[in-house]
Amino acid sequence: MTEPTRKRTRTLTHWGVYDIDVEDERIVAAHPWVDDPDPSNIGLSIPSAIHHESRITQPMVRAQGPTAHTALV
Repeated sequence: MTEPTRKRTRTLTHWGVYDIDVEDERIVAAHPWVDDPDPSNIGLSIPSAIHHESRITQPMVRAQGPTAHTALV
């Protein structure tokens, strides 16, 4: 069994700057940037939001309704 590959990268969001831990291509943790004087806790939800079952993982097109793009369906 191989050891998991873990790395840290930085991302910027509407709520601030976060250091993101990635393990085997999956976000596993978010940490507020150490130089942020008042970090928002909202960014701590990044891992669960990215991998949540309700997240849309690819572009989608409406099949019905007033904004439907029927030519693409």
